Amino acid sequence: MVEWKLHSVPFLGKAHVEFEETHIAEVPDLSLVSIAFSSNRRGELEQALQDSLGLALPSPGRSEMAADGSIGLFWMAPDQLLALASGQESDQTLLDHVRNVTGNAGYYTNQTDNWCALRLGGNLAMPALERVCPLDLHVSVFPMGSVARTVMEHIHTVIHRENERQFLLLSPSSSAQSFMHAITASLRNVSV
Repeated sequence: MVEWKLHSVPFLGKAHVEFEETHIAEVPDLSLVSIAFSSNRRGELEQALQDSLGLALPSPGRSEMAADGSIGLFWMAPDQLLALASGQESDQTLLDHVRNVTGNAGYYTNQTDNWCALRLGGNLAMPALERVCPLDLHVSVFPMGSVARTVMEHIHTVIHRENERQFLLLSPSSSAQSFMHAITASLRNVSV
C-alpha cells in the first residue's frame, strides 16, 4: 500500500524581491495561533503567560515578544490575541505549546494556513507603505512593537513594526498573490 505524505508549500513560493536596498520577502516558516478568552479568565491567562513565557498581555495596538524571541503576541481585539512563532516543526507544535502553557484560560485556533506573511524592510519601506496604507506609520505615532489591523489595496492586513525600517505584514492567504503584487508595485513606484 502506498503511503502518502503531505508537505506544506509556501503561498508565494518563498518570494523575495529587492529594490534599491529594500526587500520584501515571504516568511514561510511562521506559525500563528489565535487566542480568544473571556474577560473573567483574563487574569488566569495573563498569569499563565507571565509564569511560563515571561510575557505580559499586550496592550491595545501593541505586541509583546519573549526575551529569547521564540514567541510573540499581537493584540488583535479586546479579549483576542495572535501568537506567532518562527521555525516551528509544525503548526500543531505552536498550538499545543500555547494550549499547554495557558490551559483552559482561552480558546485556540490554528491560523497558520489562513495568513500569508511578508517582511518589508529597508530605506523604501516607509515610502512604499505610505502609498498603500491609510495609517500614520511615522515612528512617533507607530513605534517599534506597534501592531494594527488595516486595509491595503482593499485587502485586510495586519501590520507590525519590527524596527524603524522593517515591518511584518499579514494578509489572508486567499489574496497572497494580489497582496504581494500591491506591495511590489508600490516599491517599484517609489524606487524610480
